[in-house]
Amino acid sequence: CQPRQVSRRTFTISLMTGGPPAGIIVTLTYTQLKGSGMASAEILKIGASKEVLESRLKTVLPKIHETFDGQVQVIEESDTDVLDAVMSGELDACFTVRGEEDDAFNRWPLFFEDIMLIYPDSHIPVESQMDLDDVPFLVIPEKSVCKDRMLSWLSDAGQAPIGIEEAGDFLTIIRLVSEGAGFSAVPGSLFAGSPYKTEIQADPMEEPYRTMRIDLVARKGVREDEIRRLLGLFGK
Repeated sequence: CQPRQVSRRTFTISLMTGGPPAGIIVTLTYTQLKGSGMASAEILKIGASKEVLESRLKTVLPKIHETFDGQVQVIEESDTDVLDAVMSGELDACFTVRGEEDDAFNRWPLFFEDIMLIYPDSHIPVESQMDLDDVPFLVIPEKSVCKDRMLSWLSDAGQAPIGIEEAGDFLTIIRLVSEGAGFSAVPGSLFAGSPYKTEIQADPMEEPYRTMRIDLVARKGVREDEIRRLLGLFGK
């Protein structure tokens, strides 16, 4: 059968014993990694989406590299793709918002993350979806739970953004919203740490769109010692 095609795959790895030097991240594409001979079965392969990596995992990533002495790949993909990759055996584990159960997996809840609706300080308070019909929706280019839930919430009222504009990451989106460029939906912990939060209006999204539960999912019987060490970083 043909291999599963993905739009983008980035591996963040340590090339030095003891983990990467502070502030240095090395990235390789999947093709480059395979060509280098570094795609070893001994390396623990973990996936996560951009919104999880930029929020809840941001401060934990250096500890992950240190714990596994650099023998770990942290792979950025959409939330859908990382869980599919665990299902196929392409990844050993992933951090995911997708909640479906499968007898082949172990699943450990780690975090509950609020999704925040953010919009310019100069904008009228948003009391309904119709109040956002005058500004564009700012999104990351990748598939995103935050993006999907915002579009679903707007659709509930028969609304759609007047435009959708892309920015490279959530921190850039928050800055652009502070400058009046549009509205967005972002992870709450990421927004809480932003220097622009005092220049923006923010409200938690309405349920059922508000809460993301972030789980660690791993295939049963695979890399169990390493998964236990990984869970220990989160007090599990």
